[in-house]
Amino acid sequence: MGGTTTHVIIEEYQPNKTSITNGHINGYHIRNDDDQAFLQRISQQLLLKRTISYQHLASLAQRPQITLTKICFVFSGHGPPWWTMGRQLYESESLFTKWIHLIDGEMTKNNNGEWRLLEELIEKKNEQESRINDINIAQPTLFGIQVALTALLVSWNIYPSSIISHSTGDQAAAFVAGRLTLGETVRIEHLACIAVVNSPRRVTISGDEKQLMKYNKFLQYLIQMYLKHDEAANVFLEISPHSVLATSIRECYELTNQQQQSPLILLTLKRKEDEQITLITSLAQFTTSSQVWQQYFHTRQILPMKNHAEYFDNFPLYKFHLSLCWYE
Repeated sequence: MGGTTTHVIIEEYQPNKTSITNGHINGYHIRNDDDQAFLQRISQQLLLKRTISYQHLASLAQRPQITLTKICFVFSGHGPPWWTMGRQLYESESLFTKWIHLIDGEMTKNNNGEWRLLEELIEKKNEQESRINDINIAQPTLFGIQVALTALLVSWNIYPSSIISHSTGDQAAAFVAGRLTLGETVRIEHLACIAVVNSPRRVTISGDEKQLMKYNKFLQYLIQMYLKHDEAANVFLEISPHSVLATSIRECYELTNQQQQSPLILLTLKRKEDEQITLITSLAQFTTSSQVWQQYFHTRQILPMKNHAEYFDNFPLYKFHLSLCWYE
């Protein structure tokens, strides 16, 4: 600079301001006291858009000790049905409702309208009217509950690596495994009855001797080729209105598996308990997978299938200035 008229204008330095927003803040957060969607949206954001810290999971989601990748669906037999089972899920889960109606239609065809699944499972007004303790009613209603529950779990991206069943749970297991159609399974369910009660280590089958020999040979092949080489399941999810096989599962697991860790044995429903809370609590104990919970939120009509950015991170952030603080 030079000359007699040179001058300099000095402006006060203004440091860059750290915005408390993230670029697409939604400043309108007025809500009603009964607005359940607001809480669901926060839950969705915290679960799907935040890093999971096992140290800070809720107490119901116990800190995992093993990798929970092998899930076994266990279909229980006769015993757990009770007169209002499935009603809460019927009212709250459209897919569950759809399957109950499908099975009701098939059963009505087979019993010539003698009784209806919907009437016995949903429409009875009190326990005195219920015929759930009649074996001819209990077994088909158990089948309906098991299939509808499984359809619900699969819709949330929860798939089994193996399927086992006990007694009258065999029909539902065969259908879920894809070995029988719904029509075939319902016909078997309509005609089946209890033949014998076996110990955990003994199974009795009856029929033509030649067919039984073929069946035995086939089972031996399965044991040699698959069961001895396959990794054991470490999560057992009992598909049932009430847990009845947990003790048996644990005893069998400890007898056949040399691993030190105990399996995670969970129920889907519990007698006289809130059905949705029971089911979701079990899910929370064995998975923090975003694929499962994202699909769950989608079925709640909270989350669209496309991940639009505006659905996330639209709550005010803490104002961090990111200034350095040295301690010497």
